[in-house]
Amino acid sequence: MAMLVFGKHCQITENSYFSTFRQKYRQGIPFIFRLVVLDGDGQMTKIEDIDDFLLFDLKIKDKAELDRKDVEYDLLRLLD
Repeated sequence: MAMLVFGKHCQITENSYFSTFRQKYRQGIPFIFRLVVLDGDGQMTKIEDIDDFLLFDLKIKDKAELDRKDVEYDLLRLLD
């Protein structure tokens, strides 16, 4: 078993798929996670040397919802 903690400050734009993903995501239902970059004309391009990976469990919380019991709490505190 592995755990990845990813914390990043970013603007979620109006055309971002994140809000749709957040609404549709159901705990425990696996999904494929792929890392991409935007090329010069705004198209998503897969990063060649990084394989997709299957995630079974994902925690999505707003920063205000985190408390000291959440491992992400200290990470985001350090990023501020």
